[in-house]
Amino acid sequence: MKKKVLIITEKYYPLTGANTVCCKNIADYLLKNNCAVDVISIKQSYDELVEDVDGVRVKKLNTFKEDLIEKYNKKHKISTWEELPKYLRVFYDFLSKIKYFFATKTQRRYLDTLNYKKIFKDVKSTWGTYDCIISTCAPFSLVVMGKKLTQMGLAKKHITILLDTYVHDAFLSSNPKKLKKRKKIAEKTLANSDKIFALEGVLSGNLSKGYNPDYHKKLVEIYPITLREQTNLQRENDKINLVYTGRFYNVIRSPEKMLDILSNLPKEFVLNLYSHGCQEIVDSKIPLFKENQIIMHGNVTHKECLQAIGKSNILVNLGNTISNQMPSKVLEYMGFGKPIINFYQNPDDMGLKMFNNYPLSFNLNLNDYTQKDVEELIKFCIKHSNTILDYETATKNLTEYKSETICNKILLEILK
Repeated sequence: MKKKVLIITEKYYPLTGANTVCCKNIADYLLKNNCAVDVISIKQSYDELVEDVDGVRVKKLNTFKEDLIEKYNKKHKISTWEELPKYLRVFYDFLSKIKYFFATKTQRRYLDTLNYKKIFKDVKSTWGTYDCIISTCAPFSLVVMGKKLTQMGLAKKHITILLDTYVHDAFLSSNPKKLKKRKKIAEKTLANSDKIFALEGVLSGNLSKGYNPDYHKKLVEIYPITLREQTNLQRENDKINLVYTGRFYNVIRSPEKMLDILSNLPKEFVLNLYSHGCQEIVDSKIPLFKENQIIMHGNVTHKECLQAIGKSNILVNLGNTISNQMPSKVLEYMGFGKPIINFYQNPDDMGLKMFNNYPLSFNLNLNDYTQKDVEELIKFCIKHSNTILDYETATKNLTEYKSETICNKILLEILK
């Protein structure tokens, strides 16, 4: 009998993002293996609440504010929270704080105040019940939602996929009291998960901090679910196009040193940034690109990112300063079989062992390099500007990192 699976994620395809790509790949694999898949995600813009994406039904949930925008849209003709009269904003913000007081506080108030009972009734009446709910983190509030919906009877089984860390998240407060609270929430919530799949950095990050909770016993380590065969496209000009996709972060992934180095490339090179974040740093580096060129394309859909990568000559990755998280695009890049420049900032960077198993990469330590290293990087770019490996050759030593390998582990857990 066909298994019925519900995936809970903050965003879903075609919106871009690491978790978006991972969830899409999981859904595609499950569909190919005789599962019915539905997705609930959080409404990101004023669009349809239910849609179909490649055979997957997607229901978009309103947050507290979105519910109010829809409620008052006809009377006040508003489309954003800021357009709501101030007295209403003050009143409803007060009500939200009261609701948040009784909620499981994962530090995402707009998600922690979702009405689980309403979601349960809506999903059950529309789509029925499920064999399994798969909830993803980040944010961790979605794992709490998955637990609650399973306890209410929406599914027989709850699988958690920690695509990001929560307890030791660099973007969350390191205040001892808040850290202690996150640990308590994680332990209480994950105690109810039937199985936990977690990126390698989640486990190693916990252990490095001396944190080894009971839920580690049912945890299976995985890698970003992004490595699958990709399609290369016809290039549109004679330039040698370098492509970087993904966000920049002041905290863990600043582009400053990387752009200093790439500004040294010859005039036939063009650096294309499909990204956002750290805009002041990027703008300050534009004058350095005197011979070659830098083009900022901004934040685009995942489909547009794939098209840009498919038309590129060389791909660019920038690693994190922390060792328990890595950009998911590392493995997605490798599915194209193209040369990759990997700038890393930490000798314990998780991505290094993957790049060491990929036959067409150049690794450069941003905190320990010489002019000779920069010259070697330029030689690498010139030599391999038109090199493309077939998928089997590119991933010969990467079997354990392939999307299908990881998705099969998830499928086997669903079938138990």
